[in-house]
This record gives sequence, structure tokens and C-alpha cells, in this order.
Amino acid sequence: MFKLIDEIAEVIYVADVETYEMLYLNSSGKRLFQVDSYEGEKCYQLLQGKDQPCEFCTNHLLSYDSVYTWRFTNEMTDRHFILKDKLVEWDGHVARMEIGFDLTEQEEQEQLLKNKAKGEELVLECLRILYQTKELETAIQMILEKTGKFLSAERAYIFEIEGQFMNNTHEWCAENVKPEIDQLQNLPADLIDRWRIEFENNRCIFIRDMEELRTQSPEEYRILSSQGIKRLIAAPLFTNQHLAGYIGVDNPPDDLFEQVEPILETLSYFLSSSMDQMHTYRILKDLSYHDTLTGLYNRNRFNEDLEYYAKQRLETVGVIYLDLNGLKDINDSKGHQFGDQILKDSAKKLQVIFSEHTIYRIGGDEFAILCMNTDKENFMRTIRELKYLFSHSVDCSGAVGYSWSENPSDFQALLTEADEMMYTDKKEFYRSNPNSSRYRNYFDDRLNLKSVDQLLKAIEDQRFCVYLQPKVLCSTQEVIGAEALVRYISKDGAIEPPIYFIPVLESAMTIKYVDFFVFERVCQIIQDFIRSGSPVFPISVNFSRFTLLDADFLKTILTICDQYKVPRHLLEFEITESADYTDESFLDDMIRDIKNAGFSVAIDDFGVKYANLSLVLNSDIDTLKLDKSMIDSIESNDKAVMFVQALAYICKTMNIQFIVEGVETQDQFEILKALRCEGIQGYLFGRPMPLSEFCRFLEENRELPE
Repeated sequence: MFKLIDEIAEVIYVADVETYEMLYLNSSGKRLFQVDSYEGEKCYQLLQGKDQPCEFCTNHLLSYDSVYTWRFTNEMTDRHFILKDKLVEWDGHVARMEIGFDLTEQEEQEQLLKNKAKGEELVLECLRILYQTKELETAIQMILEKTGKFLSAERAYIFEIEGQFMNNTHEWCAENVKPEIDQLQNLPADLIDRWRIEFENNRCIFIRDMEELRTQSPEEYRILSSQGIKRLIAAPLFTNQHLAGYIGVDNPPDDLFEQVEPILETLSYFLSSSMDQMHTYRILKDLSYHDTLTGLYNRNRFNEDLEYYAKQRLETVGVIYLDLNGLKDINDSKGHQFGDQILKDSAKKLQVIFSEHTIYRIGGDEFAILCMNTDKENFMRTIRELKYLFSHSVDCSGAVGYSWSENPSDFQALLTEADEMMYTDKKEFYRSNPNSSRYRNYFDDRLNLKSVDQLLKAIEDQRFCVYLQPKVLCSTQEVIGAEALVRYISKDGAIEPPIYFIPVLESAMTIKYVDFFVFERVCQIIQDFIRSGSPVFPISVNFSRFTLLDADFLKTILTICDQYKVPRHLLEFEITESADYTDESFLDDMIRDIKNAGFSVAIDDFGVKYANLSLVLNSDIDTLKLDKSMIDSIESNDKAVMFVQALAYICKTMNIQFIVEGVETQDQFEILKALRCEGIQGYLFGRPMPLSEFCRFLEENRELPE
């Protein structure tokens, strides 16, 4: 994360609000103020050349919750900035973070625009779009469209240079003009060697008559003329003073040709300042759409694609679900590294069979494939290949479900049909392998919990018990909380984990009775801790989506909490962000209601389905719990490291507790500690355990030497 911040073109510094000591200055700031080190310096000395704190200092106006924006001209550099300030926690300091956006050249360009009659309205409108549109990619597309239409051009576009190649990344085409963007990928960057001299001198390229290039530059002529280009103008785009690409328009009319240069020059300046932002956006977007282990698309992309395809008129649609059988057993017996390799090998097999279709990893051991506009015969052929390949797999077989339809009108019906077929297939596997440790419906009859009476009798007979798993501070391994996890004691005395009975109870719509039992038991535990003088810390409780949808949910938990006189801040509600909520606004409303009642809220299993950053940014949550699957390969996966580091930084800046779940190895812990993750939960520090064992664990933990 610090590397990303250090490469940002804007000046960023952090200073202690009490002592004014400089805590951080990025590379752009060091270059601007011509310093190699900021250590031991005061911000007013280093940045303003003053001997005492600045009379215009805004420290008293800052807060953790909002950004203070103001304009300032720095006399040392003679540069004008828009400054954005806020309070942050920085290595134990209450600090001021300030980002400076250099508007010096922008203001000079705006002044120049006032003196130019033609194109002024267009450029100002494009700037408004650029700085007010939320999605940068959308803003660029709108700017190209407005520019192309204003200049009566046939195409407006942007090329970006990456190493020895360049790609057409954005394109607008006039009506009846054929798009060329798909054909203009991975072109040799040396095709524009002739242009580079002009570009690097910040000048535009003019080609008034394409025929002049026929003998002068044959390869350039071949590529351009094949696109129907008769004339063009292109302006350079720079990042960090290096040529990063260009913006161009094709075939503007002769009488408008002279107007193109000032417009493109101005737009290229402002677009250049956005290129770094665009690059960062693409990295984050790629991370949010891809599974870091297999490289396939993830659940987030799957749901977006479903929403997109549901609006299209498709001839046929095929949906396939694949769930690997017994992967948990493999992880337990052979280790997660072996299990990860099976997942990667399975992804490669799917890419061979479905090379022309879109593949997703939508869960820990579950894959989905969408086959658009493929006939039924070919679809069924691939199903046979898939079943054969995974039924003959030595390491891990798979359960398959599928559905196919012509002119589909109900995507959800297709998904449901494929899902039900897959779990029917999976049920057969687990009935043939009764010793396997994972199946969501196989234990329906064995546990005998379907009816409310049976369930209440089991609760009364104390067949349900609450285990606690510690959460520890990453820096000191001090216990900072616990998660309550329910277990079921079968008639033969075996302890059954939730995967055996939670789906049964959810299917029977009786899960709320167990959820409220666990919540009440946690209130009892906290009350006992308080009365005995034991250390007290928050305990989190999981609630099924069905329980959250109960009309009396808040009323019930408030009644239980008040009965045991437990301070509400010691109770944390873990909510899983998933597609199972029928109303998109429901989750935000529920979080708000729980917070207003005085409880804390944690988002659990973050990353297993969506890794939806908008939930973190827009909802008032207290804790973000990163799912175990996101760190399983962190020792060997640089993208996973970057993702966790970025999340840890975001959470720290937003004052959200960041807990990483499923930490099982010392290597994982050392990496997470180096990334400054706040909290850890996992078998490395403690398995889920009964209350008596948990109390012994706390006592032993307190007795450990400092």
C-alpha cells in the first residue's frame, strides 16, 4: 500500500497534530520540496519555510469522519493547490493527512481557454464530466463521444502504451462507423516511433492526407488506411512525464481541422492527470473480479454478468454448476496447500473444456460456467466431457448440475434448476461416502431436527452448546474478543459442527430458535464474566439471514440483552454479505438498526462471495472479517498480499477493526503481521472450544511472559 501511495503523482504528507512532526512524505512531495529525508522536521519548517506553526493551520477544523477541502498557494514552490485534509491514526499518533492536488497548470489552461472562442463550451463540459462522474471509465467514454460529435469526426479514441505494445482502450464511433477497438490490441509500440518525437515535445500529430504516408511509412499507412482513415489528429498523454499513450480523432471535416488541435491539447492535459488514477482503478477492479487462487472470475463478476445477460436477448443459455466433492476432507488430511492445488488443477480442466465460455469460482469448492448462444447438442457434449473428467479424477471428484434453455426469460429458474441438480448429485456422493465431513442435507433425518417441537426439545435437553474461539491482537497476541459458535451433541455423544445441522434448520425455517439460544447463552457468559471480575471483551454472534428477516428480531434481542443487563457494546453481530438477501437495501437498513440499538456490527466471510468494497464504504460497520479463503495462498500469491494490505490500510484509515480469519500457520501470521493487520482468528491461536476450556485458555494466556 505504501508503494502505491508513494507512486501517486499528488503530494501526500502526514504530520503529528500536537508536535507538528513530519511522519510521512511521499516521493512526489520530496521532489517538489527538493528533500531526501523528512525525519526530525516540522511540517511548517519543511513545507512552508517557517519558524513556528502556520497562522493558517487547519488542525482545529479536522475530524476523523470528514474531509476538509481548501485552496492554498505555497510560496516556497509558487504552486497552487486544492488541499484535502482529515485526521487519521498513524503509528500511534493522532495525525493530519493532507493530499495536495496541483492546480497550477490547470488554472493556466483554464485561463487560456477563456481566450479561445471555439471549443470552450465543449472542453468545460468535458472537464465537468471528468471531475464529477463517479466512474472514470464512464467519464472518458462520455468525453470521447462529446468530442467526436462536436468535431464531426468518425472516431475518437485513446491508446495506452504498455512496454513494447499499445492497446486501443477506449473508442467512440459515429453512427454507421465500424468499431475497430477489438482489432487494435497488442500492437507494436514502435509503429508510432515517427510520432514520438512530436509527442515528447508535447506537440500533436497531424495527418492531413493519408496517401502521403503510402511511400513515407508503408506499415503505418497499411494499418491506418485499413480502418478507413483519411486524416487524423492525435495528442500525447503523459504519466510522471513519460509518454503513456495518446488521444486521437479520425476524419474530422477540413473546415474543422484547425479547431481540433487546441481541444485535444487541453483534453490531453487533463486526461493525463487521470491516467494514474485509471491504472489504479483497473488494478482494483481486476482484483475485485478475479479469484486470486485460480485466476478465474469470482462470484462478484458472476452476479454482475448474470444481471447483464438477463437484460440481453439471447438465443440460448446454458448454466453449469460444479462442486468438488470432499475438498474439506482433503484439506484436513493432506493440508490446504494440496487442496489449493486441486482447485487450480480443476480450474485448468474447466478452461480446456469451456475455452469459449465464461468460468467462475463462486465459492470455496464451487464453480459455475455460463454458455451463451450454444446449441443443446454442443452443450450436452461438454457436460459429458465434464462428468467424465471429474468422475475419473484420482484426487477429487465433482458433483455437476446444469440447465439449458432457448430464448430464456427467467435466469433465476435456470440457476435454481442447475443448483438443485448439483446437490442431488452431491447427495449421492455423500450417501456413498458417509464418513465424509461435509454435506448440507445428508443429516436431515439423522439429526431429527426438522420440526419446531423436536428442535425446542433438543434445546431444552442441552443438546446445543456454545463454543468460543478467541480473536487476538496481531501485534501482541493479546485476546481482544471471541466468536460464539454453536455445536450439536448427537445422541451418541458426538459433537456435530454447524455444517451438519444449520442447512437443515434453515430449510425448515426454524433456525431462529438456535440463533436466539446462542445469543442468550452469550449474554449469560458475559454476565458471569462481569460478576466474577474476569476480563471482559466483546463476543460476536452469528445470525442466519432467516433470523434477521424475522419481524421481531430486534425486539427479541433487546429483551434478552436487557434481561441479563449486558452492556450492548460487548455484543457484536456478525452478518454475512451475500446474494441471499432478497432486498439490496435490507442489509444497510439492518446494520443501521442494530447500530442504533447500541450493538456492534461485523461483516463476516468478506471475500468469499463478493469482496464488495461499496459495503465497507457505505455501511456503518465496526469490524471487517476477511474470509479464510482469501489468505490460503498468501505465502505464494503476490496479488493476495496486495489485496490484504490494501484492505488493512483502508480499514485503518476508516477506523474499522480488521480481523483475518482462518490463520493456521506461522508463515501466514508473519505475513499478516508485516502487513499491519489488526486482529487474527484461527487455529494457530485457538480452536473453537467449550466455555471451561476457553476460560483455561484465557488464564494460560494471561500467565504467558511478556
